Amino acid sequence: MLRHPGQVCALVSRAGAEVSSGVAAGEGWIHQVRGRERRLLAVAGVIGRHLASAGSDAIGRRTGRRRGESVRGAPAGPGHVRAALEELGPTFVKLGQVLSGRSDLLPVSYQQELGKLRDHVGPVPAAVVRAQIEQSLGRPVSEVYAGFEWRPLASASIGQVHAAVLPGGRAVVVKVRRPGICADIDADLDLLDWVARRAATVGVLRRYDPVGLVTHFADMLRCEIDYTVEAAHAREIGRALAGQPDVVTPDIIDAMSTDSVLTMDRIDGVSLSDATGLDEAGVDRGRLAAVVVRTYMSMVLSQDRFHADPHPGNLFALPGDRLGMVDFGETGTVHAATRAAMASLVVAVATADADSLAASVLEVCTATRPVHEADLGADLHRLLTSASGALGAIRTGPMLRGLMSVLRRHGLWLPSDLALLLKTIVECESTAAEIDPTFDPAGMLAEFRGGGLATSD
Repeated sequence: MLRHPGQVCALVSRAGAEVSSGVAAGEGWIHQVRGRERRLLAVAGVIGRHLASAGSDAIGRRTGRRRGESVRGAPAGPGHVRAALEELGPTFVKLGQVLSGRSDLLPVSYQQELGKLRDHVGPVPAAVVRAQIEQSLGRPVSEVYAGFEWRPLASASIGQVHAAVLPGGRAVVVKVRRPGICADIDADLDLLDWVARRAATVGVLRRYDPVGLVTHFADMLRCEIDYTVEAAHAREIGRALAGQPDVVTPDIIDAMSTDSVLTMDRIDGVSLSDATGLDEAGVDRGRLAAVVVRTYMSMVLSQDRFHADPHPGNLFALPGDRLGMVDFGETGTVHAATRAAMASLVVAVATADADSLAASVLEVCTATRPVHEADLGADLHRLLTSASGALGAIRTGPMLRGLMSVLRRHGLWLPSDLALLLKTIVECESTAAEIDPTFDPAGMLAEFRGGGLATSD
């Protein structure tokens, strides 16, 4: 595993120093990176400053000397990595968010720190939003919408969401992409690809396929900033869930949507993180938790595409203990063979079957070194034994997180698409537990043995 992700930070910092030296010396190779040179120098500068800060902290801890005295070669700690990513902007914040769910790649301390990353930023001024909508839709806002709330419902680094009303009174939300964000992200992704190719020449990093990881991340992020892709994914998932009356997804208003503006039905409900609101609405917490788990299991194990961001801010309780689902910017897919293997893995965890779990792990994972199967089996048995506890106390999410820690110890890691799928299952279970702390999803997950799907109550 990457015990010190600061290794990657140091690599970027050294690359920046090489570029700076190349510029000063007029070396011919520098022309190969001229397009990304300025951004690389800026990124290297930020990372270099945080590496120096890490060195100061290390000296302070070891010798009691004052902050500001650097130590050469000190690894960047979790806090310094997070702070650097935040300072570098949306692309790197998103990268950190993705890595925070990779228990198979990063130590827990880095996961926890990167999990604090948030991409909420100040809102775009109303005049800029208006210009973006009118340029994108080719009509004045007043002609498109009968009413438009200029104060956003939410604001993030890629876009922000506004409430609006269509002619005729239909309530909608309008997602507006920040102007200029695509060029900034493209430049950063180009830089990350360049760094990944350099990292692929370093032995300890080569085993983790940095080029493949960056390629997957780039594909995901480019889909997220193109609202036509999000609209297509929302429709696809909506059609797949149409037979489940306890799940509601928004309809997309095609005539008022482009790659930078997305208009869809507004889903009014109680956020699943609002405990007081859920109680005041008389929500049957156990039933709603079951709806959440069943919905995500049906997507993950029985459908072509799944909503990959099941945190409570994207999910709402609707009348009748129905589930409202929004934000389809992050989705995933899984091939049939992989889905079957992952179904076996999830069922093995839920039923504490160590032998089946070992077989599933070896089928879906990539080994970065020879695997001692007896030791792996023993670790998995200990994991399941320690997680089983008293009847009804099994939590599949914590067991899956423990599983990924076992994978990391044995040099096994999940391909990016499978890691996203597993992260979704963990977050789904966590959200269900937030709705109803007494809810036990293990029995329900067992219903999916072999990829089968239990019908809704």
